[in-house]
Amino acid sequence: MATTSVTMTATCLNGKPLEALERLIAQRQREMGETTSQAVIATAINILSSIRAATKVADPKKDSGFVTVAAYPSLVQSWRTEGKHHRLCLRPAGGGAHVDVSFINAAGPVNARGYHPLVFLAQDRGASSIYGMSRRYFILANNLEAAKKFAFERHSRRVQRYAGLAKAVIGKIQSDVWQQAVSGPSISSIAAKTVQVAARSIVQEHGYSSGNVYVEIDDRLKYAMLALKNGQADFEQALMRAANRTAGILNHSWQQKLFSYAPIPTPFPEVAGRKH
Repeated sequence: MATTSVTMTATCLNGKPLEALERLIAQRQREMGETTSQAVIATAINILSSIRAATKVADPKKDSGFVTVAAYPSLVQSWRTEGKHHRLCLRPAGGGAHVDVSFINAAGPVNARGYHPLVFLAQDRGASSIYGMSRRYFILANNLEAAKKFAFERHSRRVQRYAGLAKAVIGKIQSDVWQQAVSGPSISSIAAKTVQVAARSIVQEHGYSSGNVYVEIDDRLKYAMLALKNGQADFEQALMRAANRTAGILNHSWQQKLFSYAPIPTPFPEVAGRKH
């Protein structure tokens, strides 16, 4: 079988892990008789396995630091008339037309005696279109503690709804590339809307172009890299681990065939045996 050169590309890498993988994939083809497609897809699965292991699952109880709530005295609660109905609204503290902004009433029934809520601004840095909520919104509440409690609980519900999405997306990619299920959290274990989000967040294809095999994986989930425990470092380590694993596979294959052989040194001993 003729040796085939392999070219890999990835974003924001120094090139060292990719060069080792390119060399080992070609060696894997030559020594194990694999096609380019088999060698490349197997390596892609190894990389994804390490990325998935390093991907965090959000914990709503530890995620409240993303939310800040503060009094907003520039606005006050008021009323406006729509036909025969009176609607809650916000107006400038000095008077004027109502302000068309999003707000939520967390101060209780509006017809209760003594209903005079204050206005608070909540900013959720963890919010995004993935969570389906605004980054900024106003809260009507009786005091700051009540406003904070409402905002934190709202954020926690959103986090809980999509907890595990980043990990599940990687699992879905693995399943699509290798066409088999993977262990752990799966797309089927989370909310139906999350399945739709995951499906839109993956762009992956593999096949042949101009006689060359290719595997292209693009995880477009906005916080995919942020979901890794150590960010970019975990991504680079995933490539290093895949190179180590490929070297181990080759060494095992030769051990089965030969009485004596010169083992391939572990390309990246600094990550060998280290837990994710």
